[in-house]
Amino acid sequence: MSSPTTPKPQSAVPKRSHDHRFGQILARASQKLATASLAVYVILGASGNAQSAEHCTASKSLAQTIKPMVGGAIAALQISPRPGDMRQLAFKNPDGKDITIEDFRGKAILLNLWATWCPPCKKEMPDLDELQAKLGSDKFEVVAVNIDRKGPEKAKAFLDEIKTKHLALYSDKSMQIFHDLRKKGLAFGMPTTLVLDKEGCALGYMAGPANWADQTAITLLEAVIKGDAE
Repeated sequence: MSSPTTPKPQSAVPKRSHDHRFGQILARASQKLATASLAVYVILGASGNAQSAEHCTASKSLAQTIKPMVGGAIAALQISPRPGDMRQLAFKNPDGKDITIEDFRGKAILLNLWATWCPPCKKEMPDLDELQAKLGSDKFEVVAVNIDRKGPEKAKAFLDEIKTKHLALYSDKSMQIFHDLRKKGLAFGMPTTLVLDKEGCALGYMAGPANWADQTAITLLEAVIKGDAE
């Protein structure tokens, strides 16, 4: 179909002008393609920079080792093809002091984000407490981070009510840890759970609740603790 505007005679449009406009069109198209590629990269949860990606290179083989163990109660666990560096994720310890995942270096971690306004989160707390009782050591910890906006007081009252004995109360009332994970394509709702190796690299993530005290989960986490990527 022809353009609604009347084209100029060929002699009125120098060839150089055509070439210039064509070059501009190509440049804009290339820029859009680069932007789209970057968006896909972020959605897939890439680690963000070369240094972080290099830090987690050795974790790829461990991620592949545990992939066949996914099933049963943790069938929704997504194993990361490119484990991301989570060392800079920040929150507060039970004493209210600022800490990051880097402070747990040497420990495998089940990182769980939860809130008292989230019924599925509250439902899995007893299972997480049981998991910590079974596997908690200087080599593993369930790090359950409460993100209630009014602070951890209500979370503490809830944990006392259900009589948890083994979970420490970590918190982030700013919810920044959730936003940081969402930017990495690793958090979509609550609860959100990540499996981290002893280097702070995310081997897998799960959106939604699970029975983390189930033997399927324990077997997988024992492999992460062992760190055997043979």
